Amino acid sequence: MITIDTQLTIGKRRQYTNLWSCLLEVQTVEYWQDINPPILEFLRRRLCSLVKLIEPAARNIVNMDFENEIGPGVDVFLPFTGSGTDKARFLMEVRHFLSQQGNHFAIMKLRQNEQLTPKDLSDLEQIFLDEGVAGADDLERIRA
Repeated sequence: MITIDTQLTIGKRRQYTNLWSCLLEVQTVEYWQDINPPILEFLRRRLCSLVKLIEPAARNIVNMDFENEIGPGVDVFLPFTGSGTDKARFLMEVRHFLSQQGNHFAIMKLRQNEQLTPKDLSDLEQIFLDEGVAGADDLERIRA
């Protein structure tokens, strides 16, 4: 049988008598014979309430001095990585820009949730390019 060496005081043991008996029962071989996941979860929940009873004790600080065994860094070429354009960030900037601009016909159609024509889309792209909101490569990535 496994002995339980905890820092519980006698008064706390009396408060948690049924949990103490559970701890003793868990140590038997018979308890583990027909264990299944629901019983294991029930046991876990009961035992979690005991954690608060363990009083913190002073612990020694351990300092380690390890040698670097990894070695020097090496640059690695990753051929299929993106350029760093974040679609969510791009969309946030576009929405902010659209909230600031209101005098263009295509932008008014966007705000009123009207159908955009191909001409309206090209006008919006040109506005983004003129104002520096997006570059041509950004617009190509969003189209894809």
